[in-house]
Amino acid sequence: MPRLTRSLAPVSAVGTMALTVYVLHIVALWLLTDAWHMAAVEDETMSGLPVLLAFIAAALLLATVWTRHFRRGPLEHRLHAATRPARHIK
Repeated sequence: MPRLTRSLAPVSAVGTMALTVYVLHIVALWLLTDAWHMAAVEDETMSGLPVLLAFIAAALLLATVWTRHFRRGPLEHRLHAATRPARHIK
């Protein structure tokens, strides 16, 4: 099923760098609500839907581009490097 695998590659890319994507979403929400006071994010109407769709599209695009060049996301790499000494503990 190579077609299916190829079409789901962006979703897989987001999965390999989930921690980075979550943190970037939090930072983006903070910027949109506290720094720029974007009303579409703060109210409870459906006007936040375009923001959500933009977040999803940005995550898929950035993760796909990143994983073409690197194996892990930047935060995943730091977490891996920080926990690497633990394998020497018995």
